[in-house]
Parts: sequence; structure tokens; C-alpha cells
Amino acid sequence: MVTLKIPKILESCCGGKSSLEMDATSLRQLIARLESDYPKLYASMCSESGRPRRHIHLFRGDGSLLNVDDLDAAFKPREVIFVFQAVSGG
Repeated sequence: MVTLKIPKILESCCGGKSSLEMDATSLRQLIARLESDYPKLYASMCSESGRPRRHIHLFRGDGSLLNVDDLDAAFKPREVIFVFQAVSGG
């Protein structure tokens, strides 16, 4: 089980929730759960290839960047994953 922290701008994609308890032990399982349980959030976060979009960054609770190329890397029990969207402009 992991906790996925949702940025304010994406809360409307998951019923206004700011965090989701997800039964997942890897990024692959987390993405599959998003696709089945929160399809709007999945569409906002993942590309047609089923991987996180380039502007979506996932951080572990310790502040380290989650390697989105390693979909089978194991999550720690009760890990917190933070979703950040890249922001640009001037």
C-alpha cells in the first residue's frame, strides 16, 4: 500500500481528493490501479504508452526522484509518492 499525493490542479480528476491510498507494490501496479480506478487522473498523468507523461515527476517521500523507466521497482511498505507537474512560463 502506498499513498499518492495529488497536486491541487489534478484533484478534480479524482473526486477532489488530495491523496489516494493505492494497493500497489510497484510503479507498474500503481499505473494499472490509476487506469482502472481513476481514469481521468490516469489520462492526465500517463501517455498512450502507459508511462508517466514527460511533464509529470514522481518523488518518493525521502525526496528522491522515482525512476519512471523502471516500472517494476518495488515501493517500500506505506511509502508516500508525490506527483509534481513541470511548470514553465515567464
